[in-house]
Amino acid sequence: MVTNSVQCGWQFHVVRDELCWLVFSMESYSRYSIVMPYVLKPDWNEIARDFDALWLEHMLAWFRMGGFVRTDAQIAEVVRQFNTKPIAECHRNLDMSINGHLADAKLWLEAYKRDVKPRLFDSEHAWHFCEMLNQETKRVNKQRRKSAEFVPLERFLYDNLYRYAKGLCDGPIPGTKEGDFPNPHKQGPDLRLV
Repeated sequence: MVTNSVQCGWQFHVVRDELCWLVFSMESYSRYSIVMPYVLKPDWNEIARDFDALWLEHMLAWFRMGGFVRTDAQIAEVVRQFNTKPIAECHRNLDMSINGHLADAKLWLEAYKRDVKPRLFDSEHAWHFCEMLNQETKRVNKQRRKSAEFVPLERFLYDNLYRYAKGLCDGPIPGTKEGDFPNPHKQGPDLRLV
């Protein structure tokens, strides 16, 4: 599973909690997590609909907080660009590197519930938990180098600015079309037959 400049991959896990069902979703490039609680076990259509709405909600919240969008017209443009994304394709794929981060997220959730002691893990708790989780430093393939560390929120922000805020950048960025944010994904070399 991969996210690059032309596609975005999310992995979903449905987990039965003590009092509810939880859907953990994690994006493959940023390792950004969105957690959705349900009273009853959700079906895929419900998950897909709710996930799209939450992805947009998370994105807009961070865009506003970072000052990347400030007006109703800018918000409407982000929503328009988001709504033009291709229809999701679903594949059964359990990416092992993402599974490790999801396992860590489940442990963080248990710690969160021990500390906060919510009666019911609802959407407000899910939002607060995701906010905390997505600001924790992660490592690429458990490497110990400082350069291998990243913060999911930062990667999520850069990737979504590139995808859904075209034309909204205030200043010029070298190597990027005026008004656009840079592509955070590495560009591979052009391959040519010799």
